[in-house]
Amino acid sequence: MSGYEVREKYNFVRVVLVIGSLLIGTGVLSFIAGNWSVLPNAVKFLMILLGVCLFYYAGWISEHSYPKTSKSLYYAGMLIYGAGIFLIGQMFHLDGDYRGAFLLWALGVIPLALYLKDKWLAVFASFLMLVYGYVFDRWDPYPFVLWFSIPLMYVLNETKFHSSRLLLFFMNALTLLFLMANLICFGLEYTWITAVLFITGLSMTFVAHSTYKEIFQWQGAIVMGITGIIMTLDNFWEEFGLQHPEGYGIGFSILFAAMTLYLVKKGILPAIFLVCAIIFRYYVDFSFSFLPKSLFFVVGGLILLGFGYWFERKRREGKPHHDNR
Repeated sequence: MSGYEVREKYNFVRVVLVIGSLLIGTGVLSFIAGNWSVLPNAVKFLMILLGVCLFYYAGWISEHSYPKTSKSLYYAGMLIYGAGIFLIGQMFHLDGDYRGAFLLWALGVIPLALYLKDKWLAVFASFLMLVYGYVFDRWDPYPFVLWFSIPLMYVLNETKFHSSRLLLFFMNALTLLFLMANLICFGLEYTWITAVLFITGLSMTFVAHSTYKEIFQWQGAIVMGITGIIMTLDNFWEEFGLQHPEGYGIGFSILFAAMTLYLVKKGILPAIFLVCAIIFRYYVDFSFSFLPKSLFFVVGGLILLGFGYWFERKRREGKPHHDNR
């Protein structure tokens, strides 16, 4: 039983309450923004502070009698808290990196997620940290906090959020983003970053953990597919100053195709996605300039339908057959 994630059933009441909390939070912020120019700074600050406190208090006192309503009130307070960070920064003209505001929001959401044992709040906090951890170039502020928050969230997922696959998916994405941020901050060129991510994606496909095996394989296949297609291009190898870069691109494509076929033979289902991506990449490369446009799209559609049929067939073959006796 520990290998299966318990999924909550969604009902109409829960959906209505969540939508209501979003509307309330948006309405409060809209009122503040609409009267921004006429309200004193002290009044603005107090309205944001009271909004957070009142919604959290209302959620706390209604926990036992109306648990679904209580959670929605907590959500509304959390939204006001997050938007209040940006409003207060604008109010007092606090100069700073916008990514830091998303970090502060995430640090406020995590304790609430722990208190409520709510994986959706934890996923939202991971998304906020994704925005914080995005580094465009080596001169951007380095996301030091991720050295501590990423291991913490992995531990919390196992101990507090019942090994949520959804949360693990976002944490893996955050880890990959943090890896890329480190490579950028160390001054590596995009070609080397692409190669490192390709190797990382390949490694993820061989994770043997039974509970998370499928998630790691799919995420690894997506990372490996994107970076692998980039590495088949001539422009990629031109950055190394090599002569005849097209030869290196074709050579890598052959190795990439052989590796993906090996993964398919090993029964790693997402590898089919890689084989399809390689075939379609070369179909587009060789056919777009030579075939009439209508024929190009028709043949491309037929190829995609064939890929879909192959994938569904392989997936059914991979499912165990149950005895109906």
